[in-house]
Amino acid sequence: MSASPPTVLRQRAALCDMLDALSDAQWHAETLCEGWDAGDVVAHLLVREREPIPAIGIVFPPLSGLHDRRMAARKARGRERMMADLRGGPPPWMRLPMLRDVQVGEDWIHGADVARGGAALADGPTIVPSDGTEDADVATLLWKAVGRFAPLTLRGIEAAGVIDLTDGTTHRTYRVGGPVARSANGAAPDLTVTGPVGELVLFATGRPNCDVTLDGDEALREAIEGARRSV
Repeated sequence: MSASPPTVLRQRAALCDMLDALSDAQWHAETLCEGWDAGDVVAHLLVREREPIPAIGIVFPPLSGLHDRRMAARKARGRERMMADLRGGPPPWMRLPMLRDVQVGEDWIHGADVARGGAALADGPTIVPSDGTEDADVATLLWKAVGRFAPLTLRGIEAAGVIDLTDGTTHRTYRVGGPVARSANGAAPDLTVTGPVGELVLFATGRPNCDVTLDGDEALREAIEGARRSV
């Protein structure tokens, strides 16, 4: 019996299958990334994994213009060419252990950006968004993504307390109310955010349309819901 493909390639294949199934109207609909359609998302992923210097512009503002220009150049090649490149999988250096684990999260998050954006309302096939639990290996890596992004988007919340993100079994707990969200494992939470791991990733990255429940301190909940949290 043949071995299952590596997780990074399974997630890439799932992303490409969903994107390939989109109608033209769905492909051009705005995603959860404001101002981006599916073509922009694909172009971003390709630049991020294949062009290291422009990719720095994602997090380094002086190079953001270069990143945007390279995105535009990729997008100008058209849907078919971009999808062929994306389906080819991440390049070899992005399959190294640490980078491939991050790549799984990136592919899943940006797939959700498309599936939960305007494409869900545009004419075309029905899109069934994933909650991240279908593949146990992907779910494990999505928990790592929660751990990467939650401290970034929860910092500076204008209310202090302990926030617990949980699917009912696994937990990530943070003390917030200052310039940095700090790990607070074992502390009693003031606010509990509950949902499947994929929904918690969307919450941790500040995306709208995530299916989570927030229970506990009202002031802390309102501070989180009123904050601009996005990465």
